[in-house]
Amino acid sequence: MNKKILFLFVFFIFSIYLVSAIEECRGTITQEEVPCLVLLPVNTTIIDCTTLSTSFFNNASTLLYTQDMGTFNSFLCNATFNQSALGTYTFSYSTGDSGSIIVVVSNLNFFNLTVYLVLTAGAFIFMVFMHLLGKDTGSKMVYGWMATALNVIIGAIVLAPNFQVITGIDFFIDVDVLLAGLHFVLAFYTAIASINFKRSLKPEETESVSYSG
Repeated sequence: MNKKILFLFVFFIFSIYLVSAIEECRGTITQEEVPCLVLLPVNTTIIDCTTLSTSFFNNASTLLYTQDMGTFNSFLCNATFNQSALGTYTFSYSTGDSGSIIVVVSNLNFFNLTVYLVLTAGAFIFMVFMHLLGKDTGSKMVYGWMATALNVIIGAIVLAPNFQVITGIDFFIDVDVLLAGLHFVLAFYTAIASINFKRSLKPEETESVSYSG
């Protein structure tokens, strides 16, 4: 019987730790981890969490908002941190305790940037081949269309709602929109170049390209 009670007690403590580890704001978090909870150790059987509050400040020490705390469990009160912009934030409990949270770029953005750079490198390689193949007009045309297709694909991917290449940069226009526009312009250029290459093909070259396709 005593072993069973001990097991239940250990399980209860472990459960509290597990829930806290999942939902608590760590010192450094990514944008995908927002919102998260800041937790204050309190004996809630003695102190009502709703009588406590948490104030959140930005890097310039400007008050963002103040929130009444809620009951997380018998030993913790919680407040919600909901700022996803990159930077350092501080928070202060009405008890006098304080802490800080740093929001950083997520690993997903690094993955997106890698995908973007690889595809862009491929598009520029096709464009280089389009210009450096001498008198082989047929191959120039093929590489031109490949560059066109890849630039259109890149532009569409960059504009996808959940795909961000660059974050945390203030500009007169969204950087991802600017990158997508650049690739659409390149696609238009390579498409026009490919059409001109096709028009300049001799009849025998046209037959050769059609046969190889």
